[in-house]
Amino acid sequence: MNSVRLHRQLVQSLAALGVGASRPQRTNLAGLCQALAFSANCHLATLALGLPFVGQRENLIQRLRRFLKTERLEPLACYGPLVRHLLAHWPDREVTLVMDRTDLENRLSILTLGAAYRKRLLPLAWEVSDFGGTSAARQIALLTWVQPYLPSLSQVRINFYADTEFRGVDVQAYCRSQAWHWQVGLKSDLHFHTGDGVWQALRTLGLQRGDRAYRQAVYLTPISLILCNQKKRNWRLQLSVMRV
Repeated sequence: MNSVRLHRQLVQSLAALGVGASRPQRTNLAGLCQALAFSANCHLATLALGLPFVGQRENLIQRLRRFLKTERLEPLACYGPLVRHLLAHWPDREVTLVMDRTDLENRLSILTLGAAYRKRLLPLAWEVSDFGGTSAARQIALLTWVQPYLPSLSQVRINFYADTEFRGVDVQAYCRSQAWHWQVGLKSDLHFHTGDGVWQALRTLGLQRGDRAYRQAVYLTPISLILCNQKKRNWRLQLSVMRV
């Protein structure tokens, strides 16, 4: 009975938030969300055991399979209201956006933009594509989609963190245009100078494993650098760029 009551509340909440789906779709979506929350893994056979629906296990597996394969849910209409609700009730004074790419073997790549919260990443937007790196245009598209849902800068500080794949000048320019603070990775063979016109690779700054350092007015463009040589990796200089 508790499972049925929870499912009914989930269906009502999805409707109240304005999730763009039909009533049968909301019913199945709420059931899937409920099963995912309580199941040990995401295999359909396991999820079927957590569904608040009456039926044989095999029939419930087929119900899930049909829902996932044939229902044409519009991502923006369904997930946008959830993102808006999440960020409207954000409990902290900062929203930290993190972008990363996850590869599924050598078949697919998932570009994800999420909000960091208590050592977890809450997904806000994502894109599945053929295996490989992503362009600045695709990265900015995700940032642009999320931007209208973010709280006002008068209420919170917006941060953006990403690895070297996301260091494109256009991405940094977008962050600057939004008045965000950002840190992106740079490769250690990138050259810089400190105003004296002498160019050298970032790796020559001489950080030892575990060290951190700060440099101001470094000329890639006029920026500041935070440097970190992480202990648990093979030697590789980790650098970040911040808006100043």
